[in-house]
Amino acid sequence: MPGSVDKNTRRCYPVTWSQSGAIPVTDWFRKYVVTSVFLAPVIRSAATSATTTPSLRTSFPTP
Repeated sequence: MPGSVDKNTRRCYPVTWSQSGAIPVTDWFRKYVVTSVFLAPVIRSAATSATTTPSLRTSFPTP
């Protein structure tokens, strides 16, 4: 893990947390680069009135 938070150049980020009454600790979590997101339509059964929504795809350009 990075030597210090302000010098972090990796795809990870620190989270400081603690259980009730415990000493806070810092854990590191990995970031995942997202290039696109696909949202599938919602389909309800005929018994609850048939409804669909259009699919949605969002893309994010990489720098």
